[in-house]
Amino acid sequence: MNNLDSPDHIAYVREIYERVVVPNTTGEYSDLDKIEIIGGYSTLYPNAQTTPSVADAIEHIRIGIELYDDKNKKRFKR
Repeated sequence: MNNLDSPDHIAYVREIYERVVVPNTTGEYSDLDKIEIIGGYSTLYPNAQTTPSVADAIEHIRIGIELYDDKNKKRFKR
């Protein structure tokens, strides 16, 4: 079970994404940044069997946020 439909989990990873990922233009993250990114990934995908690379975790977080936003835009248009 993933937490892609949970507004609280999405808000948490969105905050990480906007605070840590977006401002970093070099792609070089501190150890604390990496821990936060992987922690955000683990929040969305708690049953994942492997730990992704930081780049993969960022991509999965971005996709999770986009999927949530797309799903909720459609829900509110009805």
